Amino acid sequence: MPPRQSRARQSAQFTERDAFLDSLEFAPESVSGAGRSREERRMIADRLFAASCDSRDPMMAMAYALRAVRLEPACLDARVLLAIAAGGPASEFIEELEKILAVGEADLGPDFFKQNRGHFWGLTETRPYMRARHHLALELYNAGRIAEAIHHFEEMLQLNPSDNQGLRYSLLGHYLEAGDLDGARRLFKTYGDEPFAMFLWSRVLERYLSGDLIGAVEALHHARKQNPHVEPFLVGKARLPKTRPDYYGIGDMAEAITCMEAIGPAWKKHREAIQWLKKEHGSGHIFKKSDGKSVQ
Repeated sequence: MPPRQSRARQSAQFTERDAFLDSLEFAPESVSGAGRSREERRMIADRLFAASCDSRDPMMAMAYALRAVRLEPACLDARVLLAIAAGGPASEFIEELEKILAVGEADLGPDFFKQNRGHFWGLTETRPYMRARHHLALELYNAGRIAEAIHHFEEMLQLNPSDNQGLRYSLLGHYLEAGDLDGARRLFKTYGDEPFAMFLWSRVLERYLSGDLIGAVEALHHARKQNPHVEPFLVGKARLPKTRPDYYGIGDMAEAITCMEAIGPAWKKHREAIQWLKKEHGSGHIFKKSDGKSVQ
């Protein structure tokens, strides 16, 4: 395991960073980077990006972001913001995100990736890279390049198995949509003890696609018990709202909406699974579980 910074050391660094920024005689946007160290330019650039996010004036927000990139070309968050603001076709945006990732990888360096693989996100300097790569994976998926999106999601989980970004839920949906049942099973094995609707309703689909109808019914029983709000969306008896919930709790409607965003496309891809689910919806039939016990 590579050496990690202690909480005390990280806290001391943050205190030193804040003290430096507070000591600036001028507003960050007017401070010159000339003659300053790389670390000082990085800190000013980060403050400029934060100002960009906080600004209610779109033009001023872009000005802050441009200034951040001028001071620190490896300020990935600002570069992504500018790429989004630039608009244009998806293919162009994807190319720009790939360039941004290349900048981040060169900035961190190959040795950093080798030494800290498995510990990303816990190291704050890796977060802009992880956010940018997540943007790229999402854009690739939206462009129909699912295999490439899956590759990036897999790599990010290798870099950060703790998955602070919640990438495993999207990846699970992509695996099932692509018919990669082995990939889905790997995620079940690694994260499957979680009592979340995304995994339980994915298990139903995985069992059905595997041809294990008894297992699918058993999984359906558990999924309904944990969150019954998902099923009406899947069988077409309820429509998803236009707004995404800010947070959710286990078993509530917000979780069901979030679940549908992650794995809904996979269910839609396999129409035969939805037809099977419609037949089971409210059927009240008695089925035998794999252990011989009955469930309704």
